[in-house]
Amino acid sequence: MIVFSDESGLSLLPPVRRTWAPAGQTPTLQMRMGQRPKVFVVGWCCYSLGQPARYFYRVVPGSVTDRILIRQLHQVHRSLGRPIVLIWDNLSSHRSRRMRAFAARSHWLTLTYLPPYAPDLNPVEGGWAHLKNGPLANLGARKNLCGASDANRASAWHSWAR
Repeated sequence: MIVFSDESGLSLLPPVRRTWAPAGQTPTLQMRMGQRPKVFVVGWCCYSLGQPARYFYRVVPGSVTDRILIRQLHQVHRSLGRPIVLIWDNLSSHRSRRMRAFAARSHWLTLTYLPPYAPDLNPVEGGWAHLKNGPLANLGARKNLCGASDANRASAWHSWAR
């Protein structure tokens, strides 16, 4: 199975991609700035001959390290149940001593690296482009989901996220 992987940091503040206002009125967006919270996500795009492509993603607390990637590689391998040829970029955690040792111990894993500065060769990059520039680009997370009480907040989020 051929698997592409990539990481991305996503800001929880809305990047303004497009907006509108009546003619002659400058549009303004109001948002509290304070801290700039970020979420890191690792995507795994999996291809096998004669089967539909599969896509996994995992949200990462904090930055992406080789330990986190190794843990996720185990999960992806368990989900796929087949040997993996992993193709990814040249991030330092991809080439770390720990990652190389892990790959040498794992008979089911073959690591391959993309050429430098070639994000167009990795299909996971298209997913990040869609997230950052697509319909969700102007969406700003509200502090308490339109005034939902603490008790209802989790269920409101769950129903919206489906």
